[in-house]
Amino acid sequence: MKKQFIILLILFCAQSRHAFCQLSLHGLSPQIQSCTTETDSLTNKLVYVTATVDPEPKGGINVLLRKMSSDLIIDFEIDRRNYDPHIIVAVIVGIDGKISGARVVKDKTNSIGSQMLKIAESFKWTPAKCDDKIVPMIYQITINYDPTDE
Repeated sequence: MKKQFIILLILFCAQSRHAFCQLSLHGLSPQIQSCTTETDSLTNKLVYVTATVDPEPKGGINVLLRKMSSDLIIDFEIDRRNYDPHIIVAVIVGIDGKISGARVVKDKTNSIGSQMLKIAESFKWTPAKCDDKIVPMIYQITINYDPTDE
């Protein structure tokens, strides 16, 4: 039986070992004072983990929210004993706005994360900027869902 989960919250963050830069549902991002880089463990390329302007899907965050809210479907019952409402994926938004280095960071359902990546990859993206220079940035997308609110 297919069940569609209601997404309670989606947060976009720049992946960092130290902190996550949380965006609101209205697409407003706090200003970041400095830009930092790391070598991505999946692609082995240097990417920004913080920037002065974060990447954004064309049409804005709300368009991506609506797409994920309507399209994320899972075909199995969740094991309530191991229930974890947080699913995290990460992508690298390149200087051309194309997605690479897509990965599921956390997903106990083994299904929703891959769906999230497909949706994120279907969007064109505006790349990140560091001091007015376009830069590649690793970007994290987190959803929290509650299957009991169906």
